[in-house]
Amino acid sequence: DKPLVESTIPTKSLWNSERLGEPISQAELVGTLLGSSVLILEGMEELAFKDVLRVLSGSFSANDFHLIPLRKKEAFLHLWKVIGFLFGIEEDVLDRCCRDYRRAKAVFDSVLLLGIPRNPAPDITGVLVNHMVNSVCSGFKYE
Repeated sequence: DKPLVESTIPTKSLWNSERLGEPISQAELVGTLLGSSVLILEGMEELAFKDVLRVLSGSFSANDFHLIPLRKKEAFLHLWKVIGFLFGIEEDVLDRCCRDYRRAKAVFDSVLLLGIPRNPAPDITGVLVNHMVNSVCSGFKYE
């Protein structure tokens, strides 16, 4: 397996940097994908837990708090794998990073710890957001 950070545009000579700007790396795309999947699921569970803490002042039963079942997390992650494919993430990269929820969580934790600068450049962030919006809104374009 090649490291994720080496997974970029297969042949840079095919990429028109003048017209399209610098390509977004597979690692950046995966970080965005996992932020839209793993992070959302973790946030949903955290919000549910905070609701339970509010109930603790009264009577509390274990039935008041439900984690999202792993099966549903896997289904949500699968949806985002399909979206990742449409964004241009290579299939082998998706398979290595999003094989299952636990693996995706570990990769996302690594991305947060090692791969994201504290203050990312706004121009790069804008390019990534525009790419995502254009990919979803316009679908595939063949030239």
